Amino acid sequence: MVTKHSWPDNLRIIATVSMVLLHVTSPILYKFGEVTVSVWHIANIIDSSVRFCVPVFVMLSGALLLGKEYPIREFLKKRVLRVLLPFIFYSFVYIGYDIMKRPINLDLIVFIWNKVAHGAAYHLWYIYMIVGLYLFIPVIGRWVRASTKKEISYFLLIWLGTMAVSHPWLSKYKPNFDLSYFSGFLGYLILGYYLSLFKSSESWKVLYSVLLIVSGIGITVGGTFLYSRHKGDLDTLFYGFLTPNVFLIAVGVFMLINDFEFEGLFIERMRIFLCRYSFGIYLIHVLVLGEMAKAGLNCFFVHPAIGIPLTTVVCLAVSGSIVFIISKVPGGKYVSG
Repeated sequence: MVTKHSWPDNLRIIATVSMVLLHVTSPILYKFGEVTVSVWHIANIIDSSVRFCVPVFVMLSGALLLGKEYPIREFLKKRVLRVLLPFIFYSFVYIGYDIMKRPINLDLIVFIWNKVAHGAAYHLWYIYMIVGLYLFIPVIGRWVRASTKKEISYFLLIWLGTMAVSHPWLSKYKPNFDLSYFSGFLGYLILGYYLSLFKSSESWKVLYSVLLIVSGIGITVGGTFLYSRHKGDLDTLFYGFLTPNVFLIAVGVFMLINDFEFEGLFIERMRIFLCRYSFGIYLIHVLVLGEMAKAGLNCFFVHPAIGIPLTTVVCLAVSGSIVFIISKVPGGKYVSG
């Protein structure tokens, strides 16, 4: 049975799995020219196909939070702290893990501060970004709730245009207007609210969504390959989350995943488990991937066509188990994620 909130849950699960899949695949991409062309193409196709994960996470926040009125104090307590406490906990886990591999000296203080200020692990940049957006939600929420569809469309069109002209192909033709107010991940936040509120006709939504996804993936795959071949090394220009091609994929996925049925008790339980612990899985999975790689389990241990999905499943299982155990320790539910 599909619950009222099943579509956000389904999107959250798909985005979480896609994020892990992206990080499992990326080592192959950085071996452009070292691995066979077919193996690199497999990794490029997979990586390009899951680039929607970060935009969809942001869009979900917009869809679920912008439509509600929150007193600022209540919002900061319930939403920001719910993100910050697990983030701080896992940041110290990553920092502690790195400290064990370093000598104890005065440079250690600078090392710890840099980790705290800029991220204890490469994927934690997302938390710094989303907390910044969260702080803005009580303000921007009032605007979107008071706006008409046409007014929100106006903002999104300028945001999309700003994204397009920021691309190197078009940047030299960009007028010298200051459009920074319409840039960044804020657009995805408002877009998520817009798409959840102003739903499209069911008769064409599926076809339109598939066309957006296929065209976005095609541009990302083709552009990345052609630019990388010209450069002689991996070129990540088309992998950017704030690019028109990734925008197409994210919009298509967001529109397509809506009230899917999960057949079977086991599958439903897995859905509930992954949804409940998705944030913790996101926070811990990079550490788990690192330890798995040391044990010889990564995308290279067999042919990547098998190694990539198998490594992803194992990482999800191990990460989910760790987060589950932490949540059962007294006080652990506040920091497990």
